[in-house]
Amino acid sequence: MFKYKMVKDAEGKDCVALNEKGMILLIDDDGKEAPLDALHLRTQIPELRTEAKKHREAKEAFKAKLDKIGAFLSENQVDFESDDSINEFFSKAKTAIDTVANLSEKQVLSAQDVEKLKEQISANFKKQIETLTKTHEKEKGELTGKLSQHESRIYDLLVTSQFATSETVKKKLNFPNAKAAAAYFGNNFKVEEDENGNLIPVGYHKGEKIFTVGKMGIVAPFDEAVLYLAENDPDADSLILAEGRAGSGAQNQNGNQPPSGSLQAQLLAAQKTGDLTTTIAIKRKISAAAQK
Repeated sequence: MFKYKMVKDAEGKDCVALNEKGMILLIDDDGKEAPLDALHLRTQIPELRTEAKKHREAKEAFKAKLDKIGAFLSENQVDFESDDSINEFFSKAKTAIDTVANLSEKQVLSAQDVEKLKEQISANFKKQIETLTKTHEKEKGELTGKLSQHESRIYDLLVTSQFATSETVKKKLNFPNAKAAAAYFGNNFKVEEDENGNLIPVGYHKGEKIFTVGKMGIVAPFDEAVLYLAENDPDADSLILAEGRAGSGAQNQNGNQPPSGSLQAQLLAAQKTGDLTTTIAIKRKISAAAQK
């Protein structure tokens, strides 16, 4: 879901760069710098929610109409899902029309006209049901697709962007870039409404919400939640930077390469994102370090 690339520094590494307005700069598919206007993106969220609500209401209104037809058939003991049951209903309807048509000698329509009318009623009714069913399935697919797109955009705005701007991810966690951190921990976050109806990212650990320390019932903010996830990960020792370490891939004060724990974290991140080239390169570094 991360559609843009991070800006590269002089060493070719991902970094957080700001323009003159304080906006984060990203690289689009054409290789051009594109500022991330967080305030503008935030105003889009209510619009997306309103549009999604309209789609849901339209879907529910259409379903209500279809349910009325289903209720009518159900009252006449017709199984809406069964062609045999519907055909049987048509047959009974024809019989009823025959009975009414032949009750009196004063009938206005001839027997031939009655038969034609029965056929028209039967054909029209069956055609309407087929049309409604096809329309319902088509609109259901379109609405489902639009809702999925809106949910994906909302997730990008509220969760993926947090990894790109998080000081915790940048300074405390041992990942080569924000994209790798999002790939590793992203599935632990959901977009939910707070008590004021605002959408916020909520961290989960083993199916349970992560709450802020010392404040019972208050959901932990993003940085606190992602650090909690790292601390409780089986590979926590290699995911969290040691105090005073400059960051992933940095050298220590003696000019030596970082310990194998850092390489292990980079390896995990590369494997998570499916970056085969980086995975092979890091494995070679680990092997070389082990031989020294």
